[in-house]
Amino acid sequence: MGDFRFFDHIADVGMEITADSAADLFITAGKGLMEWIGSPPSTRAVHKSTVNVAADDMDSLLVAWLQELLYRFYHLHSYLMDASAFDLDMDHLTVKAVLQEKIWEESLSHNYREVKAVTYHQLKIERYGPRWRASVILDI
Repeated sequence: MGDFRFFDHIADVGMEITADSAADLFITAGKGLMEWIGSPPSTRAVHKSTVNVAADDMDSLLVAWLQELLYRFYHLHSYLMDASAFDLDMDHLTVKAVLQEKIWEESLSHNYREVKAVTYHQLKIERYGPRWRASVILDI
């Protein structure tokens, strides 16, 4: 899969993601976003849902993907655990995925951190050798 790390940014937090493929980069970025918000819910029940996201370029597609996950978290209380049947179409700039999610209950979480938005500030996706790397700033 891939990995991520957080870095400080004035009044925000940055996330640097690396992965072996562009699809893994997107999935890992989603998991990083959730990890920043808080620990996974302790409930055992996992539900599945399908999402479709489109954009005009790869950078915007990553932002749209993360914004979709953020929307789902705040409005549906869905915490991303994983994504399968993940189809990243780099020619048509779309993402289709089946999400495995758990219901988030804020009252059961002891380490919740708000994310207001995913920004375009210093956003970058690049391929270096056989791996992919991205940098994303989260407005907190």
